[in-house]
Amino acid sequence: MTVKIVIRNRRRSHEHSLWICALFLWILIAGCAPVRFVGSYDPMIDRGLTEYYESMDVFLSEMERASASSSVKAKFSENAKFYDESGAKIDALLMRAKAAEPKANCIGSDAVSSLAGKLLQFKSLVVATEDLNIDEIVNGLKSGEGGSCTVQILRVVRANHDLTAAIHKHNDKLTKPVVAIIRPTIEQGVRIGVTTELAKKRGEK
Repeated sequence: MTVKIVIRNRRRSHEHSLWICALFLWILIAGCAPVRFVGSYDPMIDRGLTEYYESMDVFLSEMERASASSSVKAKFSENAKFYDESGAKIDALLMRAKAAEPKANCIGSDAVSSLAGKLLQFKSLVVATEDLNIDEIVNGLKSGEGGSCTVQILRVVRANHDLTAAIHKHNDKLTKPVVAIIRPTIEQGVRIGVTTELAKKRGEK
């Protein structure tokens, strides 16, 4: 009887040890799993930014030609609806990004800081526009505390959009020299946004 009891105790002890080892191994594997520092890839943001850039690129070319020919189509009043509708699409993307990472921030992002610096190029063009404060927008982006990097990049895209509309409204047209400044700035913001989404898709950080 004594021998049987000892064997059972050893068996239970062995099973208990195996269970502990298995638990430790699971914890070790879980601890080695890759940590995600960015949100999940959102195809709607990727596609939305691409479509926005395509529409803006065509629009700027049309405004440049209309301005050169002194066409009535160059006037801001003729294009206010386009700005409203395009801006609403950016807002929808921004809402998705905020919902995906509601507690995230983007402190110390070189990409966002670079985009914020680009906005300063518009300062001399909108000096007479009272409803836009470039410095306030730039400082807000540089702080990085208002959302994830995707949110911050989309805010830059929206700011570029609003600034373009403000310049158009103030001058009542978009001339070739102005478009030459606006187009690459809009392109950079969209490109960084799309690059960020594609990096998420590839699992990069």
